[in-house]
Amino acid sequence: MNLSTMQLPSLFKSGIFIALFIITIATQAQENSQAHSGPVKWLTIQEAEKRSLTEKRLIFIDVYTDWCGWCKVMDRTTFKSDTTLEVLNKSFVCIRREMEKEKEGLMLGMKYQVSGYPTFLFFNGDGKLIYVSVGYRPTVDFVKELKTAMDPAKQLDLKGYSADMHPAYPSLYVKAFGTGKERVWPKTD
Repeated sequence: MNLSTMQLPSLFKSGIFIALFIITIATQAQENSQAHSGPVKWLTIQEAEKRSLTEKRLIFIDVYTDWCGWCKVMDRTTFKSDTTLEVLNKSFVCIRREMEKEKEGLMLGMKYQVSGYPTFLFFNGDGKLIYVSVGYRPTVDFVKELKTAMDPAKQLDLKGYSADMHPAYPSLYVKAFGTGKERVWPKTD
């Protein structure tokens, strides 16, 4: 087959177009596979407690709200970083809770007095709070924070503090911390 000089540029352009199309699809597939929670395996509290004990890893809880801009920045950047993911997946079992819409999130927020987002709570395998970090961190700083949370010399020593990550509260207290129209103040009597 003899290709004329007129056909080569056309074939070349078609080949480039096809290659760019394939690269674009592959890139989108990779981004979609890492969307929101990425390769981090987010667990329930019960699953995390079991795995923490059997795998000898600390428990990491990412507490966020849907309206938190810095939480979204962390999702798009820090939580997609290979460096962050390597440390989280190797050293922690991970939980993620929305603090205003999920019942467990509300309970954690009340017990640990979470008032800024994002907040990161760290627990040992017994469910005892050992470290707290508040606020956005770029990857390098977040990885340093994760390593600090793993250092026993830097961990909290909250003697006498409950080791239960999922506390029960009187219903009047829970209702007072609801959002919007769901918030019900207790009667004085």
